[in-house]
Amino acid sequence: MKFRTLLFIIAASFASTAPAATINWSASVNHGFSLENLDALPVGSLVRLGWFRDPTSGQQLTDSQIQALKKTPLELDSRFVEAGRTTIGAGFDPAVAGHFAAVNIVDTSETGLNLAGKQMYIWVLNAATVGAATEQAILYWNIADTTSNPDGMADKPGNSWRFPTEAAYPVSTTIDINDLTIGAGGPLASGARLVVGKYPNGTSPTTGISNFGLSALDQPLDVVTPSMIAGGSVGVRYDQKLTAVEGSLEYKWYLIGGKLPNGLSMNIDGEIYGLPTFAGIYDFILQAVDGVSSPVSRSITIVIASTPLVITTNSELSDAGLDAFYSVQLISKGGTGPYEWTLIDGTLPNGMTLDEDGLLTGTPTAAGVNEFTIECADAGGLKVEQTFRLNVRAVEIVSNATLNNAFLNVPFSQALIARGGKGAYTWSLKSGALPDGMNLSSLGVLSFTPGATGTSSFTLEVKDQNDATATQTFTLNVLGLLAVPEVNTPSFDPVDVGEEFYYQLTASNYAKKFSAKGLPSGLKLNAVTGEIRGRPKIAGQFSVKITASNEAGTGPILTAGLQVGALPEGVVGTFLGSVAHNISMNGNLGGRIDLTTTKVGGYTIKLTQGGKVSTFSGAMTVVRNQTPKIEAISKGVEVELMFDVANDLLTGTVTNLSNGSSASIAGWRHVWNKATKPASTREGYYSMGIEIDDNTATPGMPEGSGFARCVVGLDGKLKITGKTADGNAVTTAGFIGPNGEALLYQVLYGKLGSLAGRLTIVEDENGLYYDNVITGILTWLKPPTKTRIYPAGFGPFSMDVYGKYLARDSNFWGLTGMPNPAGSAALKFFGGGLSSAAIDPSVAAFTFTNAGKVVMPLAGGVDNPGRTSLVIPFSAAPTATNGMIRGSFRLIDGLLVRNVKYEGMIIRAPNSTDKACGFFLLPQIPTGSEKPKTSPILSGQVTITQ
Repeated sequence: MKFRTLLFIIAASFASTAPAATINWSASVNHGFSLENLDALPVGSLVRLGWFRDPTSGQQLTDSQIQALKKTPLELDSRFVEAGRTTIGAGFDPAVAGHFAAVNIVDTSETGLNLAGKQMYIWVLNAATVGAATEQAILYWNIADTTSNPDGMADKPGNSWRFPTEAAYPVSTTIDINDLTIGAGGPLASGARLVVGKYPNGTSPTTGISNFGLSALDQPLDVVTPSMIAGGSVGVRYDQKLTAVEGSLEYKWYLIGGKLPNGLSMNIDGEIYGLPTFAGIYDFILQAVDGVSSPVSRSITIVIASTPLVITTNSELSDAGLDAFYSVQLISKGGTGPYEWTLIDGTLPNGMTLDEDGLLTGTPTAAGVNEFTIECADAGGLKVEQTFRLNVRAVEIVSNATLNNAFLNVPFSQALIARGGKGAYTWSLKSGALPDGMNLSSLGVLSFTPGATGTSSFTLEVKDQNDATATQTFTLNVLGLLAVPEVNTPSFDPVDVGEEFYYQLTASNYAKKFSAKGLPSGLKLNAVTGEIRGRPKIAGQFSVKITASNEAGTGPILTAGLQVGALPEGVVGTFLGSVAHNISMNGNLGGRIDLTTTKVGGYTIKLTQGGKVSTFSGAMTVVRNQTPKIEAISKGVEVELMFDVANDLLTGTVTNLSNGSSASIAGWRHVWNKATKPASTREGYYSMGIEIDDNTATPGMPEGSGFARCVVGLDGKLKITGKTADGNAVTTAGFIGPNGEALLYQVLYGKLGSLAGRLTIVEDENGLYYDNVITGILTWLKPPTKTRIYPAGFGPFSMDVYGKYLARDSNFWGLTGMPNPAGSAALKFFGGGLSSAAIDPSVAAFTFTNAGKVVMPLAGGVDNPGRTSLVIPFSAAPTATNGMIRGSFRLIDGLLVRNVKYEGMIIRAPNSTDKACGFFLLPQIPTGSEKPKTSPILSGQVTITQ
C-alpha cells in the first residue's frame, strides 16, 4: 500500500456572500515530523499553514529574514498570515504521533486573506502554542522551481504550493508535501526548502520512513561550507563566500592553518577572493567565530586548475536522422579531469540519453529541433554549461522538383539527394513512367540519352533502412538543340569578413564556364567548376552578376545579393595579455602575449615565456553569428584565443603539444585614443610598492620592498620602471585595458626567473583622479644562481602591489603623498640581518624644506649613529627620478665596516603614516670561512613614516 505524506487539497467552495477555499490537509502515515531527539512529534503540537509578511512593505519575507527571526517565534508570529491550523494527532482515531489531518475554510474575498500567488509555508511547533514552543520546523516547495512536478499532475509547480494568481476564487489547487522528497525515504527534491528544520531526522513510527525534523530555537554555531569548495583556475577571478549557520549570526572568519592558494585572500566576512596565480591542490583550516558559541573549525580544500574549464563542442550539433542511431562525444578542456556531464535544462530528443562521460547517444524517435543545456563539472569543483541545438530530421528529398534540362541525343545524368532518417537510401519509381530509355538506380541516379523531345512527370520514392519513406513528383524537359545555360538562382548565406566562404554555382543546359562579377575582395571564382571560395576582406552588400556559357553561347545575367558583415569592433586592434605561471609550460615564469588583429581577419602574435619567444600569424576562425577566435600552432606550441567582444577582453590558453601542459591567457584590447577616447580618468604618474604577501612570507625571503613608478598617457599607453627588492631593474611597456588592467612582465636572472602579473589602476569612486589606486598581485621567482644575493633562489611567491596616483606627470612639485615639510618624519630600516649589527641606522626624526632639501641629524651623533643620509632627487622638469628616494648608512662591527646604499620611492600607502618604502642590500657579518667580500647579501626594508 502506498502512503501519502502531507496531502493538501485546496478545492473551490462557494459561499453565498464571499469566495472561500476549503483546505483539506494532512500528514498521513508516510513521512511525518520528529523532535530533535528523533522521537515522533507529540500529539497536540501546533501545525500552521500560511505565509510570512513584512509589516512595513507588505511583501513576503525572504528565507534569510525568516531565519534571522527563528529564535524569536513570537516575532515570527506577528508576521504570519495564517490560512489554516491544526494539531499533531488530529483527524485520526486514535491519534497518531507525528501525523495529522484537518479541514479549514478560508475567506478569500477582497476583505479576507490575501493569498493569491503567495509562497505557502508549513510551520510546525513542538507545543500547543507559539509561546511555549522550544523547537520548530518551517518548510515549503519553492514556487519558482519549475524543473519538476511535486504532485505528479500535468501542471507545473506553483499551483501546488501557492494559491494561483491566474484565476479568481473560488478555484481548485492540490498540494502534496510528499513530493518534497524523491521516493520513499529518499533525499529532498530540487524544489524542496527547509527554512528551519532538518531532513531526515528520525523515522515515522508507523512506516519507518524518514521524518522531517524540528530544530531547537537556539542552535550553536555550525559551518555548513563543504570541505571541498568550488574550484578555480589560474588568472580567472575567484569569489567564494563561506557559510555558517545558527549561533549569533555575527560571524567572523580566520585562517588558522595551512595557506590559501597563491593570489587569493580572505576577509573577516568569510569571502575568499582574488586571482589565483598557481595551479595545485590547497588545504587550509578556517575558523568561524560568532562571539557566543565555541569557535568552529573546518578543513577546506580548493583545487586551482592551470586553465579554465571550457566546453569545446560546437553548440550546433550535427543533424540526427529520425529512427537512426546517433552518437556524439561532448568535449571539454581545461580544469581538472575527469569531467562529469549533466543535463540541467531542456529535454533531449526522445530515445536519446547522456551519460556522465559526456556521450550523447540513442535513436531519436521524433523529428524536430531540440534545445537543451548541459553542464560539465570537473574534479576540482569548476562548472561550465552550454546550450546545444540538435535537429532530428525525418527522411526527406531535397532535390529540386524540376530536374535539369535534357537535350536530344545528349547523354543526361543527375543524382538525386535525400537527407534525414537512417541511411543508406533506396530509390524507386512510385507512380507514373520514366521517359523511354531512362534508368533510375537504387542510389538515386537518373541517366539516359534522350531520343525524343517533350516533358514528362513521374513520382519517385526514397526509403531509408527503417523503411521510412518520402516521395516527390519530378518534371523533366527534353529539349531539341542545346540551349544557352541559365544560372540557377544562388542562395548566398550571409558571411563575415575573414570567414571561410564556399559556394557551388549551378546552371542548366550543360554549362561549361561561369562568370561572376562584383564579388567582394578575397573571394574568387573557379570559372570551370563554378566554385566560389575565399575569405571576404571587405564588409558590405554586394550585387554579384553571374552568367554561364556553353557551346550555344552565354546565358542571361542573373544578379544575386551577397551580404558581408564586418568583424565586431572588439576583435580588431591591439591586445596585450598575461600568460599564467605553469611549471610544465613555462617553468613557472609566466609569460606575455602581444596580439594584433586586422579588420580583414588576419592576426600576428608574439608570445614571450621567459627567454623563449614564439611568433604566429594567420587568419582568425570566423563563423557567422559566432565570436571569432584564433587557433595557432608554431613549433610545438598551440595558442587558442577567444574574444569577449562586449568587454574588450581576451581569454585563452597556450599549450605545449609535446607534453600537453597548458597555461591560461587573460588580456585586454587597447581601446584608448587621445582624440576620441582619452584615458583622462587614469592618466598620470603613479608609484607602487611591491611586497611579499602575508600568505607566502617565509624565512629566507627578501624582506625589502620593491618599488616602481608607472606613467599612463592620454592614449592609454603605459610604462613601468622600478626595481625588485634584490636590486634588479624592472621595465615594462604596454597599455592599460578598458577597466584599468595593466601588465608587468620582467624576465630576470639570465632569463631563468621573473617578476610577473597583472595590475589594475582603479578609478576613485568619486571621480577624483588623485585618489586613483594601483593594486595587484605579482609572482616572483628566482632560480639558484652563483651570486651572494640569495644564491639558493626562492619562490615562486605572491607579491602584493599597492600604490596611488602621484601627479599628472613626474614633476616633483606636483607630487601628492609627500611628507609634510611642516613636521618631522622618521626613516626606518628593518630586516636583512640588520638585527645582528651593533648600530641601528634608523633616524627617528628628520625634516626637509619646501625646496626638497633634506635636513638630517648630525652624522655620527646620538640621533644618527649610522651616518645615514637621505636624498630626494628633484628636477624642475618631469623626470623618471622624481619621487625617488636614496641614501646610505654605515655599520661598524668591530673591525668590519659596511657602507650600505638604499633606494626607494615615495608611495601613497593604504595607511596614512607610510610615506615611502624601498630596500637595502646588506652584506652579512662573516661567519666560519666567510670573508667580508664573500658573505651572503640579504635584502631589508626602508620606510619613511610620518
